[in-house]
Amino acid sequence: MKFLIKLISFFSIILHGFVFADTELKNQCEKDGSTMIYNKPIQGYNASIMWHPSESTDNAFNAIGVKIEGKWYGTLAEERTYGNASMGLSSFAQAAYLIGLPVNVCVKNKYLRGMEGVN
Repeated sequence: MKFLIKLISFFSIILHGFVFADTELKNQCEKDGSTMIYNKPIQGYNASIMWHPSESTDNAFNAIGVKIEGKWYGTLAEERTYGNASMGLSSFAQAAYLIGLPVNVCVKNKYLRGMEGVN
C-alpha cells in the first residue's frame, strides 16, 4: 500500500510538469514564431477604439498598445485572429505600466503576443 501511494505521488509530480510545461511564455512565444524581449519597463500604454493594424484596411479595432524600448506593440481588445487583450492582458499591462514593473514580452512584428512580470 505504501508503495502504491509513493508510485501515485511520483506520477502526479511527473505529470504535473507535463501539464504546465507549455504555460511558460518563452515556450509559447517560440512555438508562435515570435520574439521575446526581456526585463524591460513599459514606457507607454494606450487604449484605443481606432487602431488600424494594417495600412491596407480601413477597419478600426478596439486595442491596447504598449511601448517597449521605444517601439509600440499592439493587441486587439476584441475577438480576432491576432489576439484578444480583453482576456486580462490589458489589465496586466496597465498595472505593470503604472507601478513600473519590468516585463518580459512576446512580440511578432508590431503585435503584442504575451507578457509576464519580472520580479
